[in-house]
Amino acid sequence: MSNPTETMGGSKASSASSPNSKKNNALVEQLAQVLPEHAKFAIHHLSTPPTLCEPLNHPPALPTETKNGAESVDVRPRKPLKTYCEKHFLAVSIENPESKEQLLALALEVYIYTTSFSTLIFVSKADSTGYLNLLKLPQGTPSPIREVTTTFVSYLVSQRRRKHIQFIINLFARAQTQYLFPGSINNGGKHVLDDRGLVRWWCRVLNPLLEPPTGDTSEWEQVHGYLIVPGLEPYDTRLLLPRTQKAKDNWSLSDPLERISPYASDPATYGKNIPPRCLIPMYPDDPKARFVDELEETAP
Repeated sequence: MSNPTETMGGSKASSASSPNSKKNNALVEQLAQVLPEHAKFAIHHLSTPPTLCEPLNHPPALPTETKNGAESVDVRPRKPLKTYCEKHFLAVSIENPESKEQLLALALEVYIYTTSFSTLIFVSKADSTGYLNLLKLPQGTPSPIREVTTTFVSYLVSQRRRKHIQFIINLFARAQTQYLFPGSINNGGKHVLDDRGLVRWWCRVLNPLLEPPTGDTSEWEQVHGYLIVPGLEPYDTRLLLPRTQKAKDNWSLSDPLERISPYASDPATYGKNIPPRCLIPMYPDDPKARFVDELEETAP
């Protein structure tokens, strides 16, 4: 767990001492480069050590061979992948120009799941309070919320990346009036996006990972984004993507579940046909996960 750190946007920053002070310094310095100049922010970053957790995906049943060579499925499940989870919470507060008190401006909750096959970042919750309006930033200033989110996710990628190991960032964008700050909807300065606006916002947050400023993605074998909006036609979905020259090549309007599954990638071991229940990740507080659990209880 790290200590609160104050920084000025656009300037060098120093971190309070902690067991992870070097890493905290790197995060604070990166945030200082994207936050507005001449405004004071306090960064609060808490994290837990990786601990053993339930696997994200149900393992497929053990395939067996029948006498005629056709594949059948045994009722015995395979051993699931050993999975570790660490949790990160980032909060950013500002100083009220009038009262000089600290006010929370935004927060992010992130889970990092690690197996021998992949590292997965799941953005669980993101919320703001609307107090950034008190800074009265000049018109045209890039959104601090978007800049902080992109920087924090990029920082976690750089810290947790493993050579030749698949890395995944996953999230579900569903508009709500408040996620982490109860009562924040009553603040007139809070701007709440609708569902499409929120999806568009998250695509803009993640797009710099596909199109880094330096244009260099050579450290990755392949970098690609996937977007699916249930019930929306492909033409309307594509309108939600960032309007860049590379967006058409960097984004696919489909889900990547079979491409990123450890089971689908090894048909010799797990069989050629992986059931959907083994492809859907079981995130905490996720309606799809609860639905799959209900099916598990009722189906043989």
